[in-house]
Order: sequence, then C-alpha cells, then structure tokens
Amino acid sequence: MLALLSSFLVTLHQESPHRWLWLGLYVGLAMFLPMLFLLWQLKQGRVTDVDIYYRRQRRESLLVTIVGAVLSWIALRWAGAPPSMLLLAGIGFVQGIIILLVTLGWKISIHATAAASMAAFLLAEFQSTAWPAVLLVPLIAWSRIKLRRHSVAQVMVGIVAGVSSFLLTWVLTTFLAVR
Repeated sequence: MLALLSSFLVTLHQESPHRWLWLGLYVGLAMFLPMLFLLWQLKQGRVTDVDIYYRRQRRESLLVTIVGAVLSWIALRWAGAPPSMLLLAGIGFVQGIIILLVTLGWKISIHATAAASMAAFLLAEFQSTAWPAVLLVPLIAWSRIKLRRHSVAQVMVGIVAGVSSFLLTWVLTTFLAVR
C-alpha cells in the first residue's frame, strides 16, 4: 500500500503529460501483475493465504514480483520516466532479490521490508514532509508481531532489508548513473 501511495505522490509532483502513463506502467507491472499471480496461486491452493505465511510457499510469488519490477523499470525507462520513478521500480527489484535470498533459509517480514523501503524513499524524495510515512513503519511492524505472523527478529530484519534496498538502489542509480 505504501508503494502505491509513494508512486502516486511522485506522479503528482511530475509536470509531464506522460505522468499518468508512468503511474499506470509501474502499478500495472510492479503491483497488479504480482497480485494477480498471488490470487491465482490462492485459487489453485498453492498458497494458504495472501500473506503467504509459510516460507516455502513464497518463492514463486517473489519471482513474479521481481520480474514485474524489472518489466516496470524497463517500461518506465522506455517511456522516458523521471529518475524518481525509475528509482521506485529499482527498489522493488533489489528488495525482491533480498527478500528471496533471505527467504531461501529464513522467514522475513515482507510488510516491514516494504514499509521501511518506501518510508526511506519518501524521505529522500520529500524530506521532512514524509515523516508520517516513517511513523507507519513501527505501526506495521507492531501489527505483524501482534497478529503473530512474524517474530520480532523477522520484523527487524525486514526493516533493515527495506532500508538497505533503498540505499543500495539509490547508490546504484546515483553513482553509477543507471538511470
């Protein structure tokens, strides 16, 4: 949800007539495609719930999420999207890789990871006006623990992974000019 909000806020700050195309490409490929796949998996009985509680059931959805992020980055690049939109898609890719690698051996909170990466992204884009997004991170973390979906360690590692996803992507796009 924070990724959708982030992409919408970045879109609103663009002056280009193509901004809604960029939003559509990002949301369609990076969010809608993986969600459709997850719902299909749920209908097929391949996952037990939309949170994909069991670690061993997460691999296929994570791979589709990674592919969606790559496709959105390529489409956004082709469509001339601004660096902030490319950064957003890149974060999704890096985050997906990190989560997949951790998930091979341990369960991590994807919700906490996503919340932390988007809060870091919004802070970088909008500075002090983004603090409400930062305040959502502990609330989301608490909810994952309270609902007994994750341990404290899984949530904390998720937060570190989220911030790391943002920082790694930002460094790659800023210093290596992968825009």
